Amino acid sequence: MRTKWLGRLHLVRQAHGSQPVLAARYHSEGHSVAFKRRLGVGTALAADRLILVDPDVSHFYGLDPVGFRVWQLLDQARTADEIGALLSTEYDAPIQVLQADTAELLLRLADVGLVERQRRTTHLRLQTRDASAVECFVGLAIVQTSLMLSGLPATIKFVEKMSAGTPRSLASKEPERALDLGCSVASRVARVAAVYPGRARCLEQSLCLYLLLLRRGLNPRLRIGVQPMPFKAHAWIELDGTPINDDAEAVRTLALVDFEAHE
Repeated sequence: MRTKWLGRLHLVRQAHGSQPVLAARYHSEGHSVAFKRRLGVGTALAADRLILVDPDVSHFYGLDPVGFRVWQLLDQARTADEIGALLSTEYDAPIQVLQADTAELLLRLADVGLVERQRRTTHLRLQTRDASAVECFVGLAIVQTSLMLSGLPATIKFVEKMSAGTPRSLASKEPERALDLGCSVASRVARVAAVYPGRARCLEQSLCLYLLLLRRGLNPRLRIGVQPMPFKAHAWIELDGTPINDDAEAVRTLALVDFEAHE
């Protein structure tokens, strides 16, 4: 059975001004449309390329290395613009070209049933303002309850699911503003935690901050580190590799813990 190669992403074009028809069709659907990998699609590596297997009709489709990277980024619902912005940090090509090529590939994948469209819900609006004391209090209560009932890995998944429909536009378009906003929210969470009646140590504060920043279109990283002797564990949040609710020097020597359950 022959393999059909789907819309390769051309990082170098002879005519950057040309807009593919499929990309125009994508934009006609609106930027609220995101795409995610369909469950059950089989994959196999062939050299530096990825083979996708449609389980329903036993068709095989191929992706070049950049298309393979797009497929990896479809582990959660993302738009072509979001994926293109991520690719622009990895490949030397204009972001507009990457976004247009990604849009074309996503539509090809959708046309053959390998990805699914997921329209963004309207109640998850992007917030670009500082967090209120009430938001911080509610966030701390949510993560504290989830930790007690479900444990850490499940709480991380729960927090990420609560923010799954929020676009990450602020982080990619305005990184300096994103960092300022992150530091401001971190400061508010710390102030509320000081008077919070329940448990609000580094883990609860970091999970609360993680939730609030995800809801504001940022790309925070939840970090948990340990020190063996004497043993201690600590949690903090980073934006672009910078700790925002702790001192960088204080966490530098801690060994990072990887929770595969929330990937």
